Amino acid sequence: GAGVQLSGGITINNALIVNVSGQQNGINSGGVIQSVSGINTWAGAITQNSGFASNYGADVGATLNITGTWIAANSGAFGGGGTINLQSALPAFSTATLIYGGPDGTGTTVNLTANSPAFNTALPIRNGSFNISGSGVKVGGTAAITVDQGSTLFINDTAATANRLASRTMTLEAGNFN
Repeated sequence: GAGVQLSGGITINNALIVNVSGQQNGINSGGVIQSVSGINTWAGAITQNSGFASNYGADVGATLNITGTWIAANSGAFGGGGTINLQSALPAFSTATLIYGGPDGTGTTVNLTANSPAFNTALPIRNGSFNISGSGVKVGGTAAITVDQGSTLFINDTAATANRLASRTMTLEAGNFN
């Protein structure tokens, strides 16, 4: 599938509209936005118009920062084995949002540092970690969080915030909660 690959520490301010007729995994399943090397930032608006999932990725050793506004009529998945920093509010995805590892088994680290009360879908964490931190940063909804074996849900509460996980249930399937 089609995708935008970023490398070398660049920032893109352009808007991205994702219109697909099937799940969009990007080039070699790397993501519709993929950081292949360095620390790269997508600062433009992201609009997912289709009813299908779109993947966003960072390769092992690379970082993808997403800072622009985000509107989605479907779901998102994050993977690739690198680090993805979600610095803008996650949208109200229509179905589960997935954290998955890289092709070599390396876990993906996803850091949420923006309050996301509209983010209310299920969150399966598979071979990676999902970190929630920052003053007032929360996720909304009541959908389940599932942490698979070898994965971690990390809550940094140094800036104490009540109800970071809203009314969500959590299942640890040999996963970790810190």
